[in-house]
Formats: sequence, C-alpha cells, structure tokens
Amino acid sequence: MPTGDSPSLGNADAPVVLVEFTDYECTFCKRAHDEVLAALKKKFVETGKLRMVSRNMPLAMHPHAEPASNAAMCAHAQKQFWPMHDRLFTMSPALADENFTQAAAEMNLDGKAFATCLAEKTFSSQINRDSQDAVAVGITGTPSFVLGRVKDGTVTGALMVGAKPVAQFEAEITQLLQAK
Repeated sequence: MPTGDSPSLGNADAPVVLVEFTDYECTFCKRAHDEVLAALKKKFVETGKLRMVSRNMPLAMHPHAEPASNAAMCAHAQKQFWPMHDRLFTMSPALADENFTQAAAEMNLDGKAFATCLAEKTFSSQINRDSQDAVAVGITGTPSFVLGRVKDGTVTGALMVGAKPVAQFEAEITQLLQAK
C-alpha cells in the first residue's frame, strides 16, 4: 500500500505505520476516530513508535463524504489537515459546504483559497486514487486499515477491516514493535 503524499501524523521514521481509509460520513469511521485513533495517537504516535497516514475512501452511499474529503485535503493544502480531519468527525453528520467554510474560518485558514479549493474540487483525483489503491488491496468498506512497516514509500502488513477495539490495534502494534 503506497503512502504517497497523503497526510500523516507522527515521526516519519516510526517503525510501524497505520494507513487509515476513512469516510467522514461513516458512523463506524467516527467511532474508530473517537475511540481508537485517539488512544493510538497518545500511546504510540506521541512516543514515536507509530505514524498514522490518512487516506480517503468516500463511499457512494454517503453523498457528503466526498465533499468532506475534499475539505480535509483543502485544509491539508494549508497545513491544517489533522485539525480539519478532527472537525469533520465532530460535525458529522452535518457535513455541508457552509459548515466546512465555517470550520475553515474558525481555524484561521485562508478563506478565499479554501473556498476556491472546495469549488474546484482540487483534490478529486487524489481522493479517487486513494479509493482505487484501497480497492486494489481488497478494501471494500470503511473504516479499513493497513498496519505494517514501510519501505520505499510502501506499507506492507496486515489488513484490518472495521472499527475494531483499541486493544486489538494495540496488540498488533506491540507485536510489530517486538518483532523488529
């Protein structure tokens, strides 16, 4: 699974990488964000053991997911991906352009650049590529994760599908860290 230029959080040299495929309108993705990713960030990302990479997989059944993915990437263009990522899950299911614009203003983003990015769907090709990469490795739903090690920009590891309990993620990460 290539990481490409996707937004990431944590040390670039972390020994373990977790690639998340998410849909901002997905209730299970919200649960994974609120319960699992927050705990993993504190325990592993902040200690330099894990890097989290976020990739988009807006599902066709969620009409607001693709615009939300674009909003997150438009914030990424202004180096504010993670705050917007968190905001989108906070505002879900009220995902609408006016809410994205309000969040961008509250985050002190360049409003004109953000609005242009939203209107032009600047990141649609990257969002499509994220989804295609997911499908290529057998991912059909969200949330889904690839957990493993990275070499030459590609993560090789285990596929974890669904909003699994944090303890399962912790056990898998710990096992990878011990396996060096």
